[in-house]
Amino acid sequence: MATGDRIYLANQADMDAANDKIAKLCSNAITGEVSGEIVTMADSSDLALTGLKLYGKTTQAAEPTPDAPQELISVGATGKINTYVYGKNLVNQDTVSARGNATIEKIGNSLRVYSTEAGTYQGFVTSSRLLKAGTTYTFSVNVEKIVSGALSFGFRNTDNSFIARRQISTTGRHSISYTPDKDTTVYSCALITYSTSQTGDATFSEIQLEVGSVATEFEEFRSIQTLSYDTPNGLPGIPVDSGGNYTDANGQRWICDEVDFGRGVYVQRVAKKVLDGSSGYYDSSIAMYLVSVSAPALNYVFNRALCSHYPYGAYANIDMPDKHFKVHKISGGQAYVYLKDARYASESQWKEALAATPVTVIHRLAEVVETPLSAKDIAAFAAIHTNKLSTTAYTGGDVHIAVEYIADTKTYIDNKFTELQNAILSAGANV
Repeated sequence: MATGDRIYLANQADMDAANDKIAKLCSNAITGEVSGEIVTMADSSDLALTGLKLYGKTTQAAEPTPDAPQELISVGATGKINTYVYGKNLVNQDTVSARGNATIEKIGNSLRVYSTEAGTYQGFVTSSRLLKAGTTYTFSVNVEKIVSGALSFGFRNTDNSFIARRQISTTGRHSISYTPDKDTTVYSCALITYSTSQTGDATFSEIQLEVGSVATEFEEFRSIQTLSYDTPNGLPGIPVDSGGNYTDANGQRWICDEVDFGRGVYVQRVAKKVLDGSSGYYDSSIAMYLVSVSAPALNYVFNRALCSHYPYGAYANIDMPDKHFKVHKISGGQAYVYLKDARYASESQWKEALAATPVTVIHRLAEVVETPLSAKDIAAFAAIHTNKLSTTAYTGGDVHIAVEYIADTKTYIDNKFTELQNAILSAGANV
């Protein structure tokens, strides 16, 4: 079943044994937890992950109105969420390609990049990569030799324009950092010419792209591990003002469905209700149409929801503005979606309108529902491991993740001592 500390699964017995082994390792190990849309583990060991959660989120391009409905778009709407696990270095040096008339010659672990024909912006480029908004990335290269040309390096966008650039005039290690203000697809590159009249010749090594604001010690690229999870209905979530089961990088709280690989369950906290006129009734005393749903015992202020055709109205029954909706549990205990639209003044008018143009609502569930993950999903998760000393994980989309892992004991302790030392020095400087 296992070789060393790496676990390979073939059947249910192997899965059970793997879980027992992980539990024993965790009982005597230092564990870490990180969360975000892209996460780094600077003290990881070469062992299986102990936990991974994928959190849902549903957004709309603008506030909806009956005349301008807005699609409810959940993460994973394409039908699958892929989680990628790397080492620290996000660049595979073996896959960089020449740009312009440049030629790349591999010499051991180094790359000689040269051109015999004059031309602007000749050099090498890495494969494209999606950089996440608000996350700082650092690209670094070691320049071993400069024979000729005008060297520069940095980040280029898909229009082939520099978005961050620095010139190089000396050998040695050079780095540049970039923090996109929106999700951006970029190429990292190093160039040996600048003008159409130039040729160039330089040798590079230790090409590295990493998450963080400073260049750290070079690390070889590690093979990418991919964990795929099918999401035929997306992974939905509702923004809330308080509570929720996670908070994103912008401070927004969400109550959402989540995939909890560590516990082996899909956790459902929200539900979608399509209002198509097949159910519900018109209450003439408040001039609203009501459709029953399974929602918690919360008033309209806290029972936030999303709708394809109406903005949310956190108002009392009698004064909710026209063309709004809300979710509320009445005194009898049943929860309802309330729709208010003065264009429809009877039950028949509402049913006819909803049959012609169904309205979709995503709301909280009264009770959390947990469903076991498939044996295939659990086995796929159990095969994913962190890398010795440094690991990066993200989904490539807007999915917030939380990762639990076993730390390398020595690295963890060394990092804590460094943090303590820096704190003491900082405190002394402020005295």
